[in-house]
Amino acid sequence: MTTTPLLSQASVESMFSPSLTPTGAIEACKTFKVFLPHLAVPPAEGQFGNGLFVNTEDVPGRRRKGTGAWCGWARTSFFIDPTTGIAAVLGTQILPTGDSAYDMIRDELEEVLYAAFED
Repeated sequence: MTTTPLLSQASVESMFSPSLTPTGAIEACKTFKVFLPHLAVPPAEGQFGNGLFVNTEDVPGRRRKGTGAWCGWARTSFFIDPTTGIAAVLGTQILPTGDSAYDMIRDELEEVLYAAFED
């Protein structure tokens, strides 16, 4: 059986490749840490690929360096970790944003997934 991928390998790689200048990445991450805490912005900085926030450091017990992630207004989020092959989508329709129960569930989901695959 032959398959035709929806995205080329180059397109996928560009999603995870840095697209911001170092200064641009630092400034963007300052905003993300305040308004998008679930992106797990590392203490130093993150980057942006074409369509994804990309972690530039491991997040202990969770995603690895190189993981791409994003979120939506109604408390939807996803991440793709090409290093480990772990990916997840969590979706709700909770408004307004800022629901702490959602944040707890999202963080716990990621921690449980990584713990299960590391054992």
